[in-house]
Amino acid sequence: MRRNWWIPFRNPFRGNPFRGGLFRRMVASYALVTVLSFLLLGTLVSRMIERYYIRSTTQDLLASGSQAATAFQSFLEDRIDASSLQQKLSLEEHSSGILFLVIPVGADLPAKLELWAHPSGNEFTSSELQAIGSGHQVAKFGQIPGHAGETISVAVPILTGGQAVGAVSIHAPFLALRQTIQAVIRIIWISAALALALAVVLTYWNSWRIAGPLIRLAGLAREVARGNFGVRLPETSADEVGRLAASFNHMAAELERQEAMRGDFLASVAHELRSPLTSIRGFSRAILDGTAGPEQQAHYLEIIRSEADRLARLTGDLLDLAQFDAGQMHLARAAMDLNELARRVMASLTPQVEAARLDLELATDIFPIMVLADRDRVEQILANLLNNAVRYSPPGGRIDIRIRRDDRVARVDVSDKGVGIPPEDLFRIWERFYRVDKSRSRALGGTGLGLALVKELVEAHGGTVGVESALGKGTTFWFTLPLV
Repeated sequence: MRRNWWIPFRNPFRGNPFRGGLFRRMVASYALVTVLSFLLLGTLVSRMIERYYIRSTTQDLLASGSQAATAFQSFLEDRIDASSLQQKLSLEEHSSGILFLVIPVGADLPAKLELWAHPSGNEFTSSELQAIGSGHQVAKFGQIPGHAGETISVAVPILTGGQAVGAVSIHAPFLALRQTIQAVIRIIWISAALALALAVVLTYWNSWRIAGPLIRLAGLAREVARGNFGVRLPETSADEVGRLAASFNHMAAELERQEAMRGDFLASVAHELRSPLTSIRGFSRAILDGTAGPEQQAHYLEIIRSEADRLARLTGDLLDLAQFDAGQMHLARAAMDLNELARRVMASLTPQVEAARLDLELATDIFPIMVLADRDRVEQILANLLNNAVRYSPPGGRIDIRIRRDDRVARVDVSDKGVGIPPEDLFRIWERFYRVDKSRSRALGGTGLGLALVKELVEAHGGTVGVESALGKGTTFWFTLPLV
């Protein structure tokens, strides 16, 4: 079957990739989440920057107000004169760009502070003035009468003798500060827009990397459903998508192998059925036509009986294997003595063993070896292995059966001194209808299914099966069954 490795890489920026429902939903959902995230992040960052500037400016104003209040206190206590006070205030006002004004707290201002009195009176509420009179600093942000726009206002008490005699009032218009903030925020939003555009492109690309193989996988799955098992999905990565592609390719390869085996199996079944049917038809016609004499008729009838027995064995084995394939093989497990069963199988095969002039020996423990198994099926396993050994052992040879306990299982070895199995055939002898020597196997009456059935039966019991062989020295088949 021809394999199609031609699946091309598809450029996601060509054609209409949105026709895939999953891809469309992934891009839409990722883009929506990305846009909302950037909008939320930009809004939060804008608010944080604005609050940071307000808080930072307020702290700077309070620090400048504290220095001014200390200077006014020194002036009231006559530690500096008016010119020194004005010099300090002028330096601070020049460096910070603010204006220091004095407001009364409760009573009138001291006469010495009238020069710096606030021209429009007091913009602080009574509760705020009460807090200032108690020696606390006050800061607020908002609309203040007499000022255009929002303003940051602070008041720092001027203390003399532990009493607040006034307060340094500072007002900073927020308009200029807001312009600076907006410039910063504008830069942030431009960066966010660029990042968003990049994120959308990457989202589109990553979504296609996920959805693209799935879309191709759906198409290839339809090809497999139509019987084209040679298709493969490119494995371009080691992530989950790559592992999915590897799993699909493994499945397709396994289906291809199974299809080839099914074809071989049907061909083998047809051939195995045709050979005995041809013999039966030919010899029966010779008998019916009267062309065979009495002695020939007896010989022909024996051949017909042998071929009919072969057909019966073949159909029986095929039915058993079909039950395994369908999962309908039921085992009647019960405790049984493996030694006693082996002796019974040996007794039933005595005519074949004697006819082949072989010696059949059993080596086992004197005590029963109890296993949990289906008696009829284990008897079938032993009979198949012994029949196989009889067919391939030369006259005068020997077949040994050894049964022993091996940890938690019972192990059975069936050894012969036959021709052996080539190493290249050992791993295939468990396949259905596989024969090392096809012509000889058919001549000896084998169906080609015995070993395949042995393997299925042993594994159905929870055991294992194996083979060891050397050319010219013989072969040992072994299997294990769980002990009771």
